[in-house]
Amino acid sequence: MMNELKNMFTEHWKYLAVNAACKLDLFDTLEFPMTAKELSEKLSLDERNLATLLKALCSIDFLKSTNGKFSLTEKSELLTEKHPESLKYACMNW
Repeated sequence: MMNELKNMFTEHWKYLAVNAACKLDLFDTLEFPMTAKELSEKLSLDERNLATLLKALCSIDFLKSTNGKFSLTEKSELLTEKHPESLKYACMNW
């Protein structure tokens, strides 16, 4: 029971990270692998803050990082506008 309650407390941050990424068009911008610096320039965001979000998204398998470049996973592809069954706006309105 205690672990279930603790999980409930910590699960919400995961949704907040994914929701923020959708609102920032982060997944749509990642059409090809990019560094945090490249993404921050493209999205006009602070690089340090964006790096924190990118790491959080990697930790929950919404992004992957290879050689300092971030790219989409199957989960995050479902949150892009180009995906035929996109859930991006559902995520933002949930």
